[in-house]
Amino acid sequence: MMNTSQPSPTVSPGVRGRILVADDNRDSRDILAACLQEAGYRVETALDADETMVKALAHRPDLFLLDVLMPRKNGLDLCRELRANPVLKDVPIILITGLNSKIDKFKGIEAGCDEFLTKPVERGELIARVQTLLRLHAYRSQLHERKTFETVLNHISDGIMVLDANGRIATLNAAAAQLLNLDLERARGLVLLDWLFRVFQVSVPRQMLAKPEKSFSFEFSRPEQANSSTLFLSANLDVIPLANGGTAGSVWTLRDITKTKKETKLHRTFLSLISHKLRTPISVISEHVSLLQDGLLGELASDQRSSVDRVADQATRLKELVDKMLQFVQIDEEVWDHAAEAFVLTDRIKEAVARALGRHPDKKTAVQYELPDGLYGLGISTENFQRIVESLADNAVKFGDKPTMELKVGYRESKDGERELYLSDNGPGIASEEFEKIFEEFYQIDKYFTGNVAGVGLGLALVRRLIERAGGRIWVTSDLGKGATFHFTLPVIGTVLRDAA
Repeated sequence: MMNTSQPSPTVSPGVRGRILVADDNRDSRDILAACLQEAGYRVETALDADETMVKALAHRPDLFLLDVLMPRKNGLDLCRELRANPVLKDVPIILITGLNSKIDKFKGIEAGCDEFLTKPVERGELIARVQTLLRLHAYRSQLHERKTFETVLNHISDGIMVLDANGRIATLNAAAAQLLNLDLERARGLVLLDWLFRVFQVSVPRQMLAKPEKSFSFEFSRPEQANSSTLFLSANLDVIPLANGGTAGSVWTLRDITKTKKETKLHRTFLSLISHKLRTPISVISEHVSLLQDGLLGELASDQRSSVDRVADQATRLKELVDKMLQFVQIDEEVWDHAAEAFVLTDRIKEAVARALGRHPDKKTAVQYELPDGLYGLGISTENFQRIVESLADNAVKFGDKPTMELKVGYRESKDGERELYLSDNGPGIASEEFEKIFEEFYQIDKYFTGNVAGVGLGLALVRRLIERAGGRIWVTSDLGKGATFHFTLPVIGTVLRDAA
């Protein structure tokens, strides 16, 4: 029986849960269930130990309320079975008993129960014990999950950091502390950007990291010093969104890419050396071919002029390839001014597209611009911006397979406010498995890797490098047989009228 004369304590909504009541006495079972349901808990009942086990395994409860005296298998035996079950072993258990001796309670503790209630059960005491046990279980679970999380983090070779909305380090693993040369215990609460921009050279402007709205990747490095060698790190920043549209902070994943950078530098040094060495013989070839074309070395027969013209074309093509390799190598050596003055994009875009089309006078093209008035850019030089547009336009025309190559250059804003430029074509399209590969160095899609199409597979790699160094990103969408669209963002793109409003 239950004594219902005691008032029920205030129950926090945060500890509501699902309770499984096991009692073979219908009246006792119904009274317990009604009392718990009135307090806001979800209740399921069972007549004996076997039914309790079946229902618990079907739907794991948050707490067991077990009568000790049940037929066939008593509450103590059931308690031992629950503690031995890997799925149910951590669920809190309250035993209800009419016995009140120390020996009986010792048996209950030995069986694994967490609390006792003695019949007749006081309503207030029941709710208070349930509430306390559920809260303690929730705290234990959170502590266990946190310890498990920290254990996992500390066994990951990549550095992991969680920053709060104010940019302070909430947690970090040992790898992150080591990579950033921070004390693991003292780092919590540190404003990361203060440390980062004091010690490291960062590839993106500080304002991008201070209040990130989107996930993105970037790099930073620590120059060589008297007591430390050069360190290069890559970082993936993922924002933690809130339901109201804001952000709760960000998660940073850090990776040591020093070895890769050194190998890349060696690779690019070799490219630079070869490119410089090729420039002299190419210049000599071009000069002597020019003399032949101008007739300064004597008149040429028709077939001789045709051959000389072909040599001139190939010399020009070779010079362009060498220049492109040098451009690619020199990107990392450039000093970037992320606070460069804003410039109007429309004219620069049209100039870059015109230069790209000029390389393909034998191809019929139609260009459409979907650009608003007053469109401007910031955070990248005019020269590098035009390199991006020119390379994308050249790539589209070069691989075009239609009688008339249709090119569309435009600007749009996504539903979540991201501003992007795009360049689309009506060419053969790109298979989805190639979407990432085409931005790799020296990669060309197999069917074009024949030497019949100009290029060495550096155009799109150059484009991505320029965009990422400016703090933007690039991606491609495509419909095979109908064309491809290259989308890219930069730190700041907008329209004068909109942003002034």
